[in-house]
Amino acid sequence: MIDTFISIIPQPWRRARLSGKRHFTDKKSAAYKRAIGWAITPLLKEPFRGAVHLDLDFVFPIPKSWSKAKKMNPPPHTSRPDRDNLEKAIGDALNGIAWDDDAQICDGNVRKRYGTEPGIFIKIKEA
Repeated sequence: MIDTFISIIPQPWRRARLSGKRHFTDKKSAAYKRAIGWAITPLLKEPFRGAVHLDLDFVFPIPKSWSKAKKMNPPPHTSRPDRDNLEKAIGDALNGIAWDDDAQICDGNVRKRYGTEPGIFIKIKEA
């Protein structure tokens, strides 16, 4: 089982772009996926081989424009990025690292919220 926090501003999955006949992933998405992979790699002895349960808690920075009262009790994060695109970015980033393919993820919870420490809480275990 892996239970960790990665201090990084969450980013959604982005579709590969097409330039002529070539597909490419933008540099920002590629760097984000590498950072997630580097953070998880030292915590694993080997990838999960069977069904995987994945819990994700995405913590976004609190906007500076908010009042002190709103900062103390932030509302739910209901704006973009969509939670399914956030989850897909993590699934793709950990392909070949935490599991062979993100199709192995069969269960889990995804949450997005505001907090003072932006990042991602990741919990991975066998299902």
